[in-house]
Amino acid sequence: MKKLESLAEFRRQLDNQGYSKPETQEFEENYSCEIHAHAFSVFALVKEGEFILRTEKNSEAFHPGDTCNVAAGKLHAEGSGPDGAKIIFGKKFI
Repeated sequence: MKKLESLAEFRRQLDNQGYSKPETQEFEENYSCEIHAHAFSVFALVKEGEFILRTEKNSEAFHPGDTCNVAAGKLHAEGSGPDGAKIIFGKKFI
Protein backbone atom coordinates (compact mmCIF):
# COMPACT_ATOMS: atom_id res chain seq x y z
CA MET A 1 0.00 0.00 0.00
CA LYS A 2 1.27 3.43 -0.91
CA LYS A 3 -0.23 6.80 -0.04
CA LEU A 4 -0.50 9.26 -2.91
CA GLU A 5 -0.37 13.02 -2.56
CA SER A 6 -2.87 13.86 -5.30
CA LEU A 7 -5.44 12.58 -7.77
CA ALA A 8 -3.20 13.90 -10.57
CA GLU A 9 -0.38 11.62 -9.36
CA PHE A 10 -2.78 8.65 -9.32
CA ARG A 11 -3.93 9.41 -12.87
CA ARG A 12 -0.28 9.61 -14.01
CA GLN A 13 0.43 6.22 -12.46
CA LEU A 14 -2.62 4.68 -14.16
CA ASP A 15 -1.44 6.02 -17.50
CA ASN A 16 2.23 5.07 -17.01
CA GLN A 17 1.29 1.50 -16.00
CA GLY A 18 -1.15 0.92 -18.87
CA TYR A 19 -4.43 1.03 -16.93
CA SER A 20 -7.73 2.27 -18.36
CA LYS A 21 -9.19 5.70 -17.74
CA PRO A 22 -10.28 6.01 -14.10
CA GLU A 23 -13.73 4.92 -12.95
CA THR A 24 -15.43 5.65 -9.64
CA GLN A 25 -17.26 3.19 -7.41
CA GLU A 26 -19.09 3.87 -4.17
CA PHE A 27 -19.84 1.26 -1.51
CA GLU A 28 -22.64 1.59 1.04
CA GLU A 29 -21.80 1.34 4.73
CA ASN A 30 -20.60 -2.08 5.92
CA TYR A 31 -20.71 -3.47 2.37
CA SER A 32 -19.44 -7.00 1.79
CA CYS A 33 -19.56 -9.30 -1.22
CA GLU A 34 -18.64 -12.87 -2.05
CA ILE A 35 -15.09 -13.82 -3.02
CA HIS A 36 -14.62 -13.60 -6.78
CA ALA A 37 -12.00 -12.84 -9.44
CA HIS A 38 -11.79 -10.59 -12.51
CA ALA A 39 -10.19 -11.07 -15.93
CA PHE A 40 -8.33 -7.78 -15.40
CA SER A 41 -5.98 -6.21 -12.87
CA VAL A 42 -7.12 -3.23 -10.80
CA PHE A 43 -5.16 -0.31 -9.36
CA ALA A 44 -7.33 1.71 -6.95
CA LEU A 45 -7.14 4.88 -4.87
CA VAL A 46 -9.39 5.33 -1.84
CA LYS A 47 -11.06 8.75 -1.91
CA GLU A 48 -13.46 8.45 1.04
CA GLY A 49 -14.22 6.13 3.94
CA GLU A 50 -12.70 2.74 4.65
CA PHE A 51 -12.25 0.28 1.76
CA ILE A 52 -11.67 -3.33 2.83
CA LEU A 53 -10.03 -5.88 0.56
CA ARG A 54 -10.30 -9.54 1.59
CA THR A 55 -8.34 -12.39 0.04
CA GLU A 56 -8.19 -16.05 0.94
CA LYS A 57 -5.28 -15.28 3.26
CA ASN A 58 -6.10 -11.94 4.90
CA SER A 59 -8.14 -8.77 5.10
CA GLU A 60 -6.70 -5.27 4.79
CA ALA A 61 -8.33 -1.87 5.33
CA PHE A 62 -7.42 1.13 3.17
CA HIS A 63 -8.18 4.78 3.91
CA PRO A 64 -8.24 8.04 1.91
CA GLY A 65 -5.00 8.44 -0.05
CA ASP A 66 -4.14 4.73 0.14
CA THR A 67 -3.72 2.69 -3.04
CA CYS A 68 -4.14 -1.02 -3.61
CA ASN A 69 -3.69 -3.51 -6.44
CA VAL A 70 -5.59 -6.66 -7.30
CA ALA A 71 -4.00 -8.88 -9.95
CA ALA A 72 -6.14 -10.43 -12.68
CA GLY A 73 -7.46 -13.81 -11.56
CA LYS A 74 -6.79 -13.12 -7.84
CA LEU A 75 -9.62 -14.27 -5.58
CA HIS A 76 -10.81 -11.33 -3.48
CA ALA A 77 -13.86 -9.57 -2.05
CA GLU A 78 -14.48 -5.86 -1.65
CA GLY A 79 -16.02 -4.33 1.44
CA SER A 80 -16.37 -1.09 3.35
CA GLY A 81 -16.41 0.24 6.87
CA PRO A 82 -19.27 1.86 8.83
CA ASP A 83 -19.26 5.02 6.69
CA GLY A 84 -19.01 3.26 3.32
CA ALA A 85 -16.23 3.94 0.83
CA LYS A 86 -15.51 5.63 -2.48
CA ILE A 87 -12.68 4.46 -4.73
CA ILE A 88 -11.27 5.54 -8.07
CA PHE A 89 -9.71 2.74 -10.10
CA GLY A 90 -8.30 1.71 -13.44
CA LYS A 91 -8.38 -1.69 -15.15
CA LYS A 92 -5.66 -3.47 -17.08
CA PHE A 93 -6.78 -6.40 -19.22
CA ILE A 94 -4.36 -9.27 -19.76
